[in-house]
Amino acid sequence: MDFLRMQVLKAGVKTLIQDRGRWGHRQYGVSPAGAVDSYSQQLANLLLGNPPENATLEAALGGLRLQALTAGCVALAGLGLRASHNGQVVVGQRALHLQAGDVLELQYTSLGARAYVAFQGGLEVPEVLGSSSTHQNSRLGPAALEAGMVLQARSATAGSNFKRFVPVKPFPAVLSIRVLRGPEWEDLPELQQVFRVTAQADRMGLRLQGDPVKLARTAEMFSVAVLPGTVQLPAGGQPLVLLSDAQTTGGYPRMFQVIQADLWKLGQVLPGQQLHFRVVNFMEAEQALQAYEQKLFRLQKALELYSRNTAAQPAG
Repeated sequence: MDFLRMQVLKAGVKTLIQDRGRWGHRQYGVSPAGAVDSYSQQLANLLLGNPPENATLEAALGGLRLQALTAGCVALAGLGLRASHNGQVVVGQRALHLQAGDVLELQYTSLGARAYVAFQGGLEVPEVLGSSSTHQNSRLGPAALEAGMVLQARSATAGSNFKRFVPVKPFPAVLSIRVLRGPEWEDLPELQQVFRVTAQADRMGLRLQGDPVKLARTAEMFSVAVLPGTVQLPAGGQPLVLLSDAQTTGGYPRMFQVIQADLWKLGQVLPGQQLHFRVVNFMEAEQALQAYEQKLFRLQKALELYSRNTAAQPAG
């Protein structure tokens, strides 16, 4: 059986290969990288019956155009998903069966920043330090996609949900992000304002704009550990939210830490999106993470059940 092979006709604004990240090396200054929207990346894999850690394509702001060289299956997910298959609009987040010669295209949408493309069986890409994720600044992992590249699936597996799709739900006008109090919280005033995502947004982080936040004290800090989701406060008083490709240490006060269950949302926000930080405690953060994982588990089981029921139905 031939595994799916696809040629890149157009690479888009920025399309990278990402999995769940390169963890366990922060003490050496190695950023984790990985999908900035881990929820959608896992959903794309679940739609194909793939393990959630399989590498996928992460396409930012559309423009990606692929052509199938052999028959096979892909799945699409993410708020930034506006796709067409041979010119026909693809409805929802779903799996697709492609024939040789078929063209898949992702276009820009105002609903979200990124879309994910999973290959049935996973992408055939090498690992560096236990991950296939691309971190461009350190040149770890596969190169960014370019026109002419050929991508290949690692294997072929069963269980794709071709008729089942998960709808794309847009964010509200003001997106509430749950956070834990950061180590320098006591130096900050009580924050109630809404911030706006600026155009200075990439995989390293998001710069926000709002009423300037002033510290109760102005003592300088030594560089300290930071993580994806750390909300820093630079001297100008405009918060900076770190994402997957961010550095491992920083010298700005740490206002908040975005809880893991909400971190994926920041991978989809576009410039102009309004954000509000809602402080929760550790128990609430743990409960939110459990609910997030249970949601993915229930979705996985529902897709598996749908596949079994569909396979059991007689033809015609």
